[in-house]
Amino acid sequence: MDFYGETEIPANTPSDEPLRYSIGVDKGIIDRIYLFFPWGCAALCYIRILRRNTSLAPHTRERFYHGNDILIVIDVGYEIKNEPYELIAEAYNDDDTYPHTPVIRVEMHRPTVSDQFQQFVGLFKGD
Repeated sequence: MDFYGETEIPANTPSDEPLRYSIGVDKGIIDRIYLFFPWGCAALCYIRILRRNTSLAPHTRERFYHGNDILIVIDVGYEIKNEPYELIAEAYNDDDTYPHTPVIRVEMHRPTVSDQFQQFVGLFKGD
C-alpha cells in the first residue's frame, strides 16, 4: 500500500511555528517513508513526519530533513494498529521569497502471520 502527501509550504514559515498537515494512511506496518525535495528547494524547506508524539522521520523529534533535488529514503518498521490512521507532517521554510512543496510517500503492508509470529517470539527474547 502506498500513500502520498504534499502541500505547499509558504515562504517565511517559521521553525517555531511549523505548518502541520495530515497524511492519511491505513492500519498496517510502515516499511519506508520517502521524502522528495524538488529542485529549487535549495535546502531551505524542512520537514519531519510524526505519528502522534513519535517522530518517524527523522527518528529524533528535534531534527528535520531538508535538501534540494534529492530523494531521502527512511526505513521505519512502525505498526499502526489504532485510529487515527494518519501521520502528521511538520514543515517550515526559511526561503524569504518562494514557497516549496516537498513530496511524501509512505510505503506500508498489512501484518502477515509471519509478522505476528516474529512479535510473539520477541516477547520471549525481551525485544
